[in-house]
Amino acid sequence: MAAKTNITMNKAISQITRALKIILGDRKLLILLMIFSIIFFVVLFYIPVKTIPGNNPKLQAKIFGFQDYTLIALLALLSSVILTMQVAIFRQRRTALVGSSTAVGSLGIISSFVSSMFATATCGLCVSAVFGFLGANTIFFLVNKRWLVVIGSLGLLLISIYTSSRRLNHECEECRIK
Repeated sequence: MAAKTNITMNKAISQITRALKIILGDRKLLILLMIFSIIFFVVLFYIPVKTIPGNNPKLQAKIFGFQDYTLIALLALLSSVILTMQVAIFRQRRTALVGSSTAVGSLGIISSFVSSMFATATCGLCVSAVFGFLGANTIFFLVNKRWLVVIGSLGLLLISIYTSSRRLNHECEECRIK
């Protein structure tokens, strides 16, 4: 059983590596990846600034520690990889019928955005400001289990990257346009 899991994990890593080589090998996609990364970083930084009354960028910069900046940078990079993969997939499929391609691509982008939003759970104030509409019990749960939520969010991002890489590498039977 462990050998089968190891083979599956190696196959997933191989898929992702091949897709990343496609993105990093194309100058336009690489520039797009950098632009998306900066945009995602700024958006993730400014979510607590805009949602918490009385907060400003200077205060937020002081509140965030190295761990928070590292997590935001990781989330921004992973989200940007997904979005850039979707652009690359769209470019590959431009001549084909776009109907199902757009639906599946949009799902990857939405998954990236949702998991990034849940990853704001690293900051207790951010959780209450962003998810206040869900009620006090949900906020208490998210604050108490915030690292589990962040790990789950990173897991969702990695799954999105894997499925997008399968599609970019033309190895997803379900994604093929018939």
